[in-house]
Amino acid sequence: MTVADMVSAGLLLLGVFLGPVIFVASVVAYGVKSAVLMWKTYQERRYVRSHPCGNCRYFTNGDFLKCAVNPTAVLTEDARSCHDFAALLPCNKTNDDSYYLELTQHRYPNARTAK
Repeated sequence: MTVADMVSAGLLLLGVFLGPVIFVASVVAYGVKSAVLMWKTYQERRYVRSHPCGNCRYFTNGDFLKCAVNPTAVLTEDARSCHDFAALLPCNKTNDDSYYLELTQHRYPNARTAK
């Protein structure tokens, strides 16, 4: 057996044993990375829901502008005492006209409705 044959056999054995190990390690690394990303997303959503901004009508949670009224104070401790806070109204999905009527009466409580 020559040196070239021994080197080629060694590389073949290395590839046969090292290939599955690298594959399993990459699958595990991908799984861990995905789990960490899901956990961070869960924590962020839980924080937004526990914060009053998550229940405000001006809060969009967009990438560029999260709050149209106070963009610098959104999701901070200053936002807990926001004077522009407007709670979301429950949406009545069965009839859009009644939802509009509820919304109008909420904004203008003394307004008269046409019959």
